[in-house]
Amino acid sequence: MKSFTIFTFCVSLIALSSSCNKTVKNESPNHPEHYEVPSFDTIYTGGGNEPGWRVLLLQESTGKLQFDLLLDYGESHLIGDVDSLPSPGPNMAAHFVLRNASKPLILSITNDACVDDGDQQYETSVTLSDQKFVLKGCGRFITTK
Repeated sequence: MKSFTIFTFCVSLIALSSSCNKTVKNESPNHPEHYEVPSFDTIYTGGGNEPGWRVLLLQESTGKLQFDLLLDYGESHLIGDVDSLPSPGPNMAAHFVLRNASKPLILSITNDACVDDGDQQYETSVTLSDQKFVLKGCGRFITTK
């Protein structure tokens, strides 16, 4: 069951990553004007198991950061804006507040190597938390240029 969950998680990450890097034109017959929908580059992907969760940090061409977060094996889906925080320690690669309509979450990324349940190696460890829970996992920064 764990290997199926990991496989499903990886497939959905690949699908989401490829769909997040495209620019779409509105060519609806009801709206003849054409406009560009902002394109996003995935700059970080991370997540963990028990319960399964996945986060993508996305950056608009303007530099604005947003997040796409799945919790509880995909039962909850949150999106919103990202604010950078100062790093609280020397090993901290990045520290963020994820903001949406429900509640702010803290995403902390450290430069600690990490191995997931499927023995996949990652360059960073990631923690997602609020006042009631802490989820730990692995992740990697993605170079898009």
